Amino acid sequence: MSPFKVLQCTIAGALLAFGLTRGVENTIDNYNIAKIANVSFLNPAYLLPVTFNGWSMVDARKVLAPKLDKKGEGSCVHVTPVYPSYQTITTLSDGKKVCCDIDPKRLNIPVVENNGSYYFYCGSFPNQQVVSLPVN
Repeated sequence: MSPFKVLQCTIAGALLAFGLTRGVENTIDNYNIAKIANVSFLNPAYLLPVTFNGWSMVDARKVLAPKLDKKGEGSCVHVTPVYPSYQTITTLSDGKKVCCDIDPKRLNIPVVENNGSYYFYCGSFPNQQVVSLPVN
């Protein structure tokens, strides 16, 4: 086999592996959001990134920003962690904080209203967190 053919096969294999990995990650993210939204069917579009699946999206910097507590410090006690069940605060590169374990490259996050609360899906597989806020 010629070195050029080996290179072609190696590149094709790497692209296939990358595509399959991203497809699996996207499917897991979309499936987890569907579970929160009580959607019971598996959609082939789940292979696409979250932003292409029609989920309601919000800017995490606006809705999950820390609120001032009695001491005048930023606090996230108003945000309820669902999964994992511990409080996380992410500091972004511009110094702003978000009350969620968020991927800094994906600040627009899916939101689902269910059982009197808004559920926010932060991050992406395998580092995701679900938090909730009550509907006011």
